[in-house]
Amino acid sequence: FGDACTMARPRLAPRYASRRDALSASPRAAGLHPQSLPILVALIAVALVALEVAPSAPQQALPPVMAPLRRQPWGSLGHVNLFPVLFGPSMGDRRFRDWMRMSRGTFDDLADRLATTSTYREIYDGCGMPHAPQRKTTLYQEIAVGMYYLSGNEPAHRVATLWGDGACSPSQVHAITHRFVRAVLELRKEWIVFPGDSDEARDVVEAFKQIRGVPGCIGVIDTSHIEVPGNKRLPGGTRCHISYKKRYTIILQAVVDARGMFTHVVAGFPGSLNDSTCLVQSGLLDTLFRYIFDPSFAGKFLLGDSGYCLRPFMMRGYAYDTTDEKEKVLNAYFASTRAVVEHAFGRLKARFRCAPAP
Repeated sequence: FGDACTMARPRLAPRYASRRDALSASPRAAGLHPQSLPILVALIAVALVALEVAPSAPQQALPPVMAPLRRQPWGSLGHVNLFPVLFGPSMGDRRFRDWMRMSRGTFDDLADRLATTSTYREIYDGCGMPHAPQRKTTLYQEIAVGMYYLSGNEPAHRVATLWGDGACSPSQVHAITHRFVRAVLELRKEWIVFPGDSDEARDVVEAFKQIRGVPGCIGVIDTSHIEVPGNKRLPGGTRCHISYKKRYTIILQAVVDARGMFTHVVAGFPGSLNDSTCLVQSGLLDTLFRYIFDPSFAGKFLLGDSGYCLRPFMMRGYAYDTTDEKEKVLNAYFASTRAVVEHAFGRLKARFRCAPAP
């Protein structure tokens, strides 16, 4: 009974002459857990190394490489301005293309056209300078920030540290990007035009015929899935946006010509829809029905994959498991011709990393 009382006492047992002997003999006798000893030893060793200073030797200044760095607040990255560097005379066209995903001439042409939109006319004058003196960005700087944010895969707070005082916060980067997108959408009817005219349609048909000899093809249609985060508020809920790859996506439907130029684009369909449903809801059928009774449009069609239905203006290949040799050859010709739309989607997602593939 006496031994049990002695072991239960929180203080040191009387048989130990000092606390050092108690720690070396039995950790539990001093009220310590054995697993805590390595941690305490490590902390004590670190403290001793930090406090060990020779009293006789004078302290010497550390070299600049070994000098301690001053801690910066979290998120306080230094701001730089890439605009004078990218648009300076020493910047080559190849390096400019790496940053802006287009050549300098294309960028200047894009800026001149966007300057005529109502979105930018309310903010900037004819020279690209802001009407309000408190605005710190010019028209070229806004277009550069919008292009850089859409072409890269960097967060907004990182982009805000690269373009000077005009875009010094993530909210300003988002506002600049939204204005840039609105301005581009104002000009979409000038740049994305379906070849309905007889002369233009004839040139497109001849270009497709030179690829693999398919006559009458006026465009290749296909869809592509754009992955979006599942926690975003999507129209219609998130369940209908789950694609066949079990990802949250929206569908982009596009028609391209033989050069890979987009002639019709509709985006925003839920990822669970199939290709035929997207075609019906896209409004492209109304455009095709306007030309179906035109004599100059006779014999022309869109080329799609097996996800589309056969229509008077829609052509698709035979089943993949066909055993007829002629049907296999025709499927090979159609697959080679349809490769232009796959390449167009690949270039789009490689140039603008904001539209990732699922």
